[in-house]
Amino acid sequence: MKKKIEYKNLDATIKPLIYMLIIILAIIFLFLLFQIYYGYLSNPLDRFAGISGRFEIGRKPLIISQHRLETQKWMNSVKEQLRKHKFTTLKEVKNFLENQYGPFDETIISFFTKSNNSHNIGDLFIAVPNDIYADQCQNAVNPYCFKSSHYIQGNNYFNDKTPDGQLYVQEYIKIANTGGGWYAMFYTNNEKIIVEKYIYILPIPEFDLLIAVDFYPNDNMVHTHKQHNHLHDYGKLI
Repeated sequence: MKKKIEYKNLDATIKPLIYMLIIILAIIFLFLLFQIYYGYLSNPLDRFAGISGRFEIGRKPLIISQHRLETQKWMNSVKEQLRKHKFTTLKEVKNFLENQYGPFDETIISFFTKSNNSHNIGDLFIAVPNDIYADQCQNAVNPYCFKSSHYIQGNNYFNDKTPDGQLYVQEYIKIANTGGGWYAMFYTNNEKIIVEKYIYILPIPEFDLLIAVDFYPNDNMVHTHKQHNHLHDYGKLI
């Protein structure tokens, strides 16, 4: 009799917990259905002051993490190969970098980080055309989407600005001078959807250069909206 009473007491304790768990799971499920129905996810970037809005459901944070890790790994391998070749001229470096394509078809852009008798800080060393981005940029209303014709080798971009006035090359150089890392740009369109761009930057101190690649984590690159609220994160992403 005593064991039966104990089992009854245990059953009376466990059942409410199971019911509560079922209710919690049902609430989570309904919340996700609501998010999917309305096509957005809540903003996880609240730690960046001033960033408001929401992400489209297609943002896929795990894919972004994978993309960042693979891009970072590729860039570091490019830098390692560059050192193994022991190039002595900028022409050799240029030929090498122009033939490097990342795991997601990323292409490299490179600026000088110091001035000397042959070049100035912020001079463009190379900008390898990216056909995919170039095609999208023809019709995109995006403050970070420069057409390939914007970049001319040898021209100085130290004071080049995004349409919302950000001196992005100077930010690249700052990050390169601290050893490299991630730089991110965010803007919110008039539907309150946050659009992101991530840039990975590495220094090549032997030649006073930095190399950088960028990617957009989803199809938000192309927009037809004319009004945007542009926001930035200055510095490395962790």
